Amino acid sequence: MMPIFELRRRAAAFAANAIVSLTVAEKDGAVIGALVGATTYSTWRAGRGLYVVDLFVETGHRGDRIGERLFLRGSLSDATGNG
Repeated sequence: MMPIFELRRRAAAFAANAIVSLTVAEKDGAVIGALVGATTYSTWRAGRGLYVVDLFVETGHRGDRIGERLFLRGSLSDATGNG
């Protein structure tokens, strides 16, 4: 049986109205970076936003701008509502 935390995590990340998003960077079939974000709403901008919960890049790929690309791709996905 799956732990309740795991069930909640999956529901939050993969539901049709998910508030958590996951963006990954891959190289040769291996995940080398990941960004987990939560959808927010800005009253100042009157629009959706992205709160970065976690940003991780494998040690050997740091300095290659992977984190920057993950952030941009995650932000664009969140702003358009496309996961």
